[in-house]
Amino acid sequence: MKRAYIIIITLSQLLTLFPTNAIAQSISIIINRNNPILHMTARQVSDIYLGRRKTFPTGDPVHAFERKSDAPLRQAFYQLLNGMDIKRVNAYWARLQFSGNVIPPPTIDDDMEVLEVIRKTPNAIGYINTTHLDESVKAVLLLKSY
Repeated sequence: MKRAYIIIITLSQLLTLFPTNAIAQSISIIINRNNPILHMTARQVSDIYLGRRKTFPTGDPVHAFERKSDAPLRQAFYQLLNGMDIKRVNAYWARLQFSGNVIPPPTIDDDMEVLEVIRKTPNAIGYINTTHLDESVKAVLLLKSY
C-alpha cells in the first residue's frame, strides 16, 4: 500500500529559503530645503561620500554627514549607491586617512538626528530611511533595492 506523506515546513524553515537581504529597502539622500538643487545623480553623491568632491553641482561647498561604520543603513547605502560592501568602504577610508589627504564626514547615529542636522545646515547632505522622510528637507536621490 502506498503512503501519502505530508510535509510540514515551519515558518522559520521557509524563511531560510529566502535571503533576508532580499527585503526591499529605500534610502533617501537629503539636503537642506533651501538648497537650489532639485536632483543629484548617484555618481555625484558617491563622489561626495568618497571624498572625491567637496562641492555641490552648483559649486557651493558641501558638508556630508555619515552614519556610524557598523550601521546597517550605511551598509545598504553604499551597496545601493555604488555596489561597494562596507569592508571595502572602510578600507578605502582607512587609506585616505593614512595619506592625510581627506577627512571622513562626521557621523550621526540615527535618522532623526540626520533630519535635524540637515534642517539646520544650509549646505548639508545626508541619507535616511525613506520612511522617515518629511517636508522639512529635500530628497535629491532615491536608492531602492527590490
